[in-house]
Amino acid sequence: MSIHRVGNTIDVTTPAWLYELLPLIYIIAGAWVGLKLEGLLAVLSSALLILTGLQIFRLRGRYRKSLRHPQHAPISNHR
Repeated sequence: MSIHRVGNTIDVTTPAWLYELLPLIYIIAGAWVGLKLEGLLAVLSSALLILTGLQIFRLRGRYRKSLRHPQHAPISNHR
């Protein structure tokens, strides 16, 4: 990880290998929590980790698809 100070802000760059593995780490951690711990908080934490990992995979896939096929990019309503 590299940290750079630019004015009043700090830019933290995550290594590419870690960036790519993070969603999988979230899913594995969520499964581990769900299997090893008991209680409502464990179930909620497990579900949140797993859903977060899956959502990140989905968002990255959609973004990368839009880079490969620009004509299929989602239309933005930002004005």
